[in-house]
Amino acid sequence: MYLPAFSYLGPIPLGTVMLLAALAGGLLLASRLDRTQKIAELLWTMLIGGALGDKAVYIISDPPYYMHHLNHLLFTPMSAWGIGGMITGAMIGLAWVYWRYRLLWHLSDIDTLALTVAVMLLIRAPGQNLLGIPVPNWPRAIAVSLAGTLVFPCYALWALLLAVVSIVGGISYRHWRLSWPGATAGAVTLGMAIAWLIVSLTLPTDGVPFTLGQWVALAAAAAGFRLMTPATNREN
Repeated sequence: MYLPAFSYLGPIPLGTVMLLAALAGGLLLASRLDRTQKIAELLWTMLIGGALGDKAVYIISDPPYYMHHLNHLLFTPMSAWGIGGMITGAMIGLAWVYWRYRLLWHLSDIDTLALTVAVMLLIRAPGQNLLGIPVPNWPRAIAVSLAGTLVFPCYALWALLLAVVSIVGGISYRHWRLSWPGATAGAVTLGMAIAWLIVSLTLPTDGVPFTLGQWVALAAAAAGFRLMTPATNREN
C-alpha cells in the first residue's frame, strides 16, 4: 500500500519533505523572476508569520503547559487552533509586505506570484494524501490499495493537472507578462481552479451540492477569468 502521507524518507515524512521542497522551489523561482525581490519577501514573511501564528495559539491556549514542554512547540498537532493561527499569521505577513511596497505593486507582480504558487503546489502534490472514491474495477497499476479496496489516487491526478497548468503558465508568462499584465495570473488561477474541480469529483463528498473547496475553486475561477478580460489589460 502506498500512501504519501505515511511514507518516509529516512526519519522524515514524505509530506514534510515535499512541503520543504515546495517552499525552497517557490522562493528560488520568485527570486529569479522578480528582481525587486518583493515576491520572495512576501513568501518569506507569510511563511514566518504562519509558523509564528501556529505556535502562538498553542501558547495562548495553555501557557503553563508549553512553558514546561517547550519541545511540544516544535512538534505540535494539527488542529483548528493551529490552522487558524497559521492563516492569521500568514495574512498579517502578507498585509505587512503589501503595505511596505504599496506604491510599487503591478499586475505583472501578480503574474509572478501566481506562477510561483502553481509550481509550489506542483512540487507539494506528490506528498499529499488525496485518496478518492473506491474504483474496484481499475487496474492495480493505477489504483491504490486501501484496506483491501482499490481507491483512486487523486494526488497523482492533481499533480498531473498542476504540471499542465504550470507549463501553460510558464509559456503565458514568457509571452504575456509585458504585453498583457494580469493575463498569466488569470490563466494560472483559472487553470488551478478547474484542476481542483476535476480532482474534487474523484473525492468522497459529504452529500452537499458543493464542498467548501469547490466553492473556493468556483470563486477562484471567476477571479481568474476576470483577470483575463480586456479591462484588466493595464498596469495599476
